[in-house]
Amino acid sequence: MQQFLERIVKIILPRVRDFRGISPKSVDGQGNLSFGIKETSIFPEVSQEISKTPFGIQVTVVPKKVKRKEDAMEIYKEIGIPFARQEQKKKHG
Repeated sequence: MQQFLERIVKIILPRVRDFRGISPKSVDGQGNLSFGIKETSIFPEVSQEISKTPFGIQVTVVPKKVKRKEDAMEIYKEIGIPFARQEQKKKHG
């Protein structure tokens, strides 16, 4: 699983068109990270000639012995998960 996650982070996500990072909201209160990839064409192993129907993939990462979102976020950042920057809402007035 570590190799799969490493490939997702270093090879697959950089190939996603207009990718700006995974939303920090994708991490739930227990520290589980879930995100989807809409197209499998970015996976070099998937032959486009064989796969006639486009499909996506849902990835869920469940860290062991982590009970808080903050602790999981630190681990994910160490691994190199590319999180999107949260934009602060502008105040009108």
